[in-house]
This record gives sequence, structure tokens and C-alpha cells, in this order.
Amino acid sequence: MKEKILICSHHPEYKVPLLWTFAFAGSEYWCPYCGTSGGMFGTGTEVNFTEALYGRQRIYEEYSDIYLQAYGYLGCSRFLVGKDEDGCDRYLTPKEMPGQMIQELTDITENGWQYGIKATALLKSECTKFEEYRCVQCYKFITCKQWKHGLCTGWVNKKDEPVNKV
Repeated sequence: MKEKILICSHHPEYKVPLLWTFAFAGSEYWCPYCGTSGGMFGTGTEVNFTEALYGRQRIYEEYSDIYLQAYGYLGCSRFLVGKDEDGCDRYLTPKEMPGQMIQELTDITENGWQYGIKATALLKSECTKFEEYRCVQCYKFITCKQWKHGLCTGWVNKKDEPVNKV
């Protein structure tokens, strides 16, 4: 079991574990509460590991997943899209993406995350901007600001009632 966990230093009154991500150039850690990002050396404050902090980290990881993926795709030099006919890896740069894909990813990065939302609000959906939907195929949960951009089809709300993608 972990003994320490890294939290953001910018708001000691609300401890938020930093998320490990390569979405931001030159930064490995990101705070989903305030947006601070930094490198693996010297970012954040180490505190004793608790189940509560770990739970908070898991909530933020789940809810920020689509946002971080979109940010990473737009900021990377290239990403793997599959194999070619010879079985070699096929890569795509952001400049080679179709215009509609670039626009959808840009929409997600500009509108897909709101700072200052506590993990409990995300989990309990106290914030109306974070209504939950779940994919019936992969069971991934996403928020209302992100759901129209999901790659899955067949979404249901918290009551397992089908909803249409817009």
C-alpha cells in the first residue's frame, strides 16, 4: 500500500491529489481542481496516504479522462491510430486530423472541464453541469459537458433510461 500521496500546494484548505498525465507539454502532474500543472520534480506536496484522498483521486481521474485525452491529442507530436497493411504502426499528427475531429477535440478542451468543482459534487452530481451518463457497452461514466463527444453509442442516465446523443 502507498504511504504517501502527492497533493496540490495551491489550495491547502481543500486537498486534491495531483493526477499523473502526459496531456500537458513539460508537465507530468495536473490538479483537476485549480488547473496547476508541473513536472515530476518539485510539484505538489507529499502527504500521508489516506483512503479519502485516494477516493478523491479516483473520482477526478474518471471525470477528467475525456478532457485529458482531448488535450493530449491536440498537444502531442503524433499518436498511434492503428496498423497499416504491412502490420507496422500507423501514426497521425494533430495537423493531419480531419477538421471535424480537431473541432470536436477543441470544443472538449475549451468546454469539457470546469475548475473549482469538488470531487463530492462530481460524485453526487450536485452540480448540474456534471450530470452523469453511462455507456451501455463499456460502462464508462461521463458528464453532460462531455457526453456528446464520446466515442461510444447507447448512453443511459443514472436511472438506466436510454438517452440519445446530440
